[in-house]
Amino acid sequence: MEQYFDDVISADYIEYDNGIAALVAAAVIDSAMNGTAYRCDGENLPEWIATLKGIDFSPILSKAAVAITAVISENSELQELWSDNKELYPSWLKEKEDIRERLSKQMS
Repeated sequence: MEQYFDDVISADYIEYDNGIAALVAAAVIDSAMNGTAYRCDGENLPEWIATLKGIDFSPILSKAAVAITAVISENSELQELWSDNKELYPSWLKEKEDIRERLSKQMS
């Protein structure tokens, strides 16, 4: 997960696949730490997330927050693609900001 965050933090421009990887990693941490439920087609996701609940993610929380900020910035292909959808973009953006906020609260 940390590598996914590092990849987007260090990029001049964040490619789609790298942005997705960082956001999924952040969502997994959010789910494990905060119990946030996400829609996923994988049948075993809840069981897998349960195995992560004992992991100390605190060393990478700040990187996760910075990575989310990078992915929703203007230097991100994913952000560019979502911003073209005027109807769904606001909710997409808010969801990412909410993840960042929840993870940031865990740093305190």
